[in-house]
Amino acid sequence: MGQPYGGPNRDARDPRDRGSDPYGHTPGPQLYPPLGYAPDGTALFRPGQPTNTELRIAEQAEREEARAAARSAAVSDDESRITKVSTSTLIVCLGLVVLVAVAIVGFSGIFRNEPTELPLADPPTTIDVPLPRTFEPPQLTPDDPGRPVPGGPDERVNPLDKPVTYDVAIDGQATILYVDAMGLRSEFAPSNPWSVQFTGGDNPLRLLVIAGTGSGAKCSIKVDGKVVVEDTVTASSARRTASCIA
Repeated sequence: MGQPYGGPNRDARDPRDRGSDPYGHTPGPQLYPPLGYAPDGTALFRPGQPTNTELRIAEQAEREEARAAARSAAVSDDESRITKVSTSTLIVCLGLVVLVAVAIVGFSGIFRNEPTELPLADPPTTIDVPLPRTFEPPQLTPDDPGRPVPGGPDERVNPLDKPVTYDVAIDGQATILYVDAMGLRSEFAPSNPWSVQFTGGDNPLRLLVIAGTGSGAKCSIKVDGKVVVEDTVTASSARRTASCIA
């Protein structure tokens, strides 16, 4: 059984006896200062005093304003410097323009007072060059030298509604130009012998054979089956065109 309080039980402790328990005494000011006071009892906060967070925000805002002011001052200095350079350059350019204008006006007045004389061109020189003959009159060779030459001035053949035949014999190379009822025609690589037939009309009868170098040719015209004109050039002839005109 337990012993009552105040009994001989030496190990029993009276709960009312606080002894040296630190939590049983009122804490002193050095160990536990009140909230909001320094250890020496000075108040840390006063009514209306800003907090540390507010102070940091205010300091940061002041630094940003200082940086912005510095940047604005630098930009203003650059703009003023650029404006000064542009103004001086403009003044120099205007001066140069004025000088150039004065020089141009002066030179134009000098040239205007001095009349210019244009050199006279030499008269054109006329050179008389004899033109070579490109067409030789045909040499007609009728069968009978005693009768008039067919196709001469006094005897023209009327081919109207009559059969007409052009015949050409070539020794080498030649080009043929002729006139038929349709008009002027050409043969640049004719066969040998060469011949064409048609019915005469209002066009005159013309047959030209241009022989190549070292070549000969013979032409003839028949009207209604009769030879009315013929011509021949040889390889050694100075004339290179056989002409048959009727």
